[in-house]
Amino acid sequence: MGKPFLEKKSGHYFVSCSYGGRRFKRSTGSSSLQVARRAQAIVDGRVSELKTGLSQVPEGVSVGEYVFEGRREPKAVQTDLGLDAFIERYLRESSPPNKAETTHRTERVHIEHLRQFAGTRGIRTLAGLDREAFEAYKRWRHQAGRKNVTINKELGTFRTMLNAAARSGLLVQNPLRAVKWLKTDEAFGRFRTGREIAELVARGGYSEKEIATLRRFRYLDRHEVRQLLDLAKATALHPFLATAAYTGMRFSEVLRLRWADVDFKARKVLARGHKGSTTEQVSPRLIPLHPELARILDEHRHRAPGANLFGDAHGGSRSREWYYKQLRKLTKGTTFEGIGFHALRHSFASNLAAAGVDQRLIDSFLGHQTEAMRKRYQHLFPETQQEAIQQLGF
Repeated sequence: MGKPFLEKKSGHYFVSCSYGGRRFKRSTGSSSLQVARRAQAIVDGRVSELKTGLSQVPEGVSVGEYVFEGRREPKAVQTDLGLDAFIERYLRESSPPNKAETTHRTERVHIEHLRQFAGTRGIRTLAGLDREAFEAYKRWRHQAGRKNVTINKELGTFRTMLNAAARSGLLVQNPLRAVKWLKTDEAFGRFRTGREIAELVARGGYSEKEIATLRRFRYLDRHEVRQLLDLAKATALHPFLATAAYTGMRFSEVLRLRWADVDFKARKVLARGHKGSTTEQVSPRLIPLHPELARILDEHRHRAPGANLFGDAHGGSRSREWYYKQLRKLTKGTTFEGIGFHALRHSFASNLAAAGVDQRLIDSFLGHQTEAMRKRYQHLFPETQQEAIQQLGF
């Protein structure tokens, strides 16, 4: 049995249910608890009928449409909508502030690849993007030399786009539901220590691109983080790197920090950010301000005009590319060459975990944190894990 809940942002009650191992929810569009309870009772009844076999979801109707709307016929589908017209409509509706600028920019790149593919296949309408088309797209991108992880990211963008089409009644259902994602090489997707990377490279057989990927996914221990920060001293990048290292914030969160977000008296810094879209916004969170970071930022604010923590000499914003260029310049020819900003976030989490900090506290510092992300750095501490298991003493 579901239970209505109030969403504070909209002021409306939502009803929910579980079916087929998935959780569904839908807004009632009302601030009345009485209305929500009545709607929840109807939903509970429909779910009960499904689970006992007294009814089934009609062909072409989603579980959500049937349970929440009582829909028994598929939505009318506009099959002749031009692909270019739909793409432009989607990009317009998903542009900032509905989605983060970086996400929107990435989606544009992915969708441009889809346009090119559609042109080679003569696909001119939205309905032409069926299962067979996307299976052919995977082969087309693979033949162009793209890695499976890249192709999967592109499919993820298309899934989001076509889900929007299905919600609008332009498709009966998303054809990507029947398309399998490609297997990825996890060996290039996990964080390693500098020593592990050096040993792999020394063995030979890796391309320059593969070596660059290995270096980008590098984890730094406490000593190495200190070395990197020492290397950055007296450069404009130093306070930026220090903030990333001492807070575990995402690059985009550090980039958008303002002085109003730093409370030197309470020793807190406010992380504000979102991944993907404003509908999946990460809740703002307060992170303790490390004494050393407080000292670095206190010195930095006398050299930083304007409201932004990190900007140019006039207080204006710098581009993301500027920071990446400075990091490449800083680390070129050093043991840190090829490292990315995101490594500092994982190093932050890993070093806290190694020090025995409760995982729930680490998660609160990091904000949105999935089980998959935890597993990416837990393997970095074989010695710590061994010490922990020896505590059993049976």
